[in-house]
Amino acid sequence: MSKKRIIYEIYFPAFCSDLKDMYDKLDYVEELGATSIWFTPIFESPSEHGYNVSDYLSIKKQYGTFEDFDKLVSKAHDKGIEIFLDLVLCHTDYHHELFKESIEGKNDCYFWSDIQIDNQWRYCFENKKFYYAPWSHDMPSLNGSSKKVRDMITKVVKFWLEHGVDGFRLDAVPYISYGCDPIEFWGWFTHMVHEIKSDAYLVAEAWDTYEVSNKYARTIGKSFNFEQSGWIKHHVNTGEPLVIKNDPQYSVNFLDNHDQTRISNSVGHNMDKLFKAVDVLFSLGGDVCIYYGDEIAMGMYQDCHVKEGGHGDWKVRQQMEWTRVEYQRKDPNSLFNYYKKLIKEYNL
Repeated sequence: MSKKRIIYEIYFPAFCSDLKDMYDKLDYVEELGATSIWFTPIFESPSEHGYNVSDYLSIKKQYGTFEDFDKLVSKAHDKGIEIFLDLVLCHTDYHHELFKESIEGKNDCYFWSDIQIDNQWRYCFENKKFYYAPWSHDMPSLNGSSKKVRDMITKVVKFWLEHGVDGFRLDAVPYISYGCDPIEFWGWFTHMVHEIKSDAYLVAEAWDTYEVSNKYARTIGKSFNFEQSGWIKHHVNTGEPLVIKNDPQYSVNFLDNHDQTRISNSVGHNMDKLFKAVDVLFSLGGDVCIYYGDEIAMGMYQDCHVKEGGHGDWKVRQQMEWTRVEYQRKDPNSLFNYYKKLIKEYNL
């Protein structure tokens, strides 16, 4: 795709009821002008958010079937819209088959210790050992150096690319494996993906300084520019000069995402500041990512702030407000129509 990408992040359970519903809502994404959709995890998982995957080769039953998914991808492609899936490889769910095998000592896919090294090591009652799970007890960390893990990941990537997926958003890339070199792992991963699909799009989440995120981008292809996002908000809220730490070749710029306070809350629901933030976002060049609902100023509630570390992230994953879409669609001066205008101009 020669045009710059406008990625529309969709927190799946908040935007649509299932894949068939999303099929119909592709028309909205097309109307907005986005070139690509990033779906948060749709794989089988016991949680709503899906970031603890129990089976990478399945779709949550309540979301639909592979037939539904293939039809969705086909329609998206007919509209010139790419589909990116959120791929979480730094950990699995506790009930993943590989972890069940690992409990019995049948693979090296996770990390075990006879003693609790620190509070990130959780106790397993089945084998009376401790496993490494820094995020949560139900998210054991995968061993990215394990051949069996890499074979599993290769199978997963090939499977979804064969289903027409155009690329992946890669979750928490610095944390891929305990004690290993993440750059080495992501170098292997990127090469493997492009051996299967040479033009597959890869974008990394490295929630850190620009220097760190850009280091991963140079290995993987693209990374979200978290530091620049912070500088945009600082500039808009304080009036101080905009600090630019950005490389359009490698950075994907954004205002917020599913783990952060929505931009409307960050600027105190000040519409002038909100319009200014969007202007700055589109002035930086390169690829842009928009979190669903930001185009209609979702987040207009006083308690919708996410604390450091993502505590309270459920507050920014509320249902898409379709009545607000209808209202703003009719107003030529609305934020929604301003987004449409900027997106159209951006891709000229």
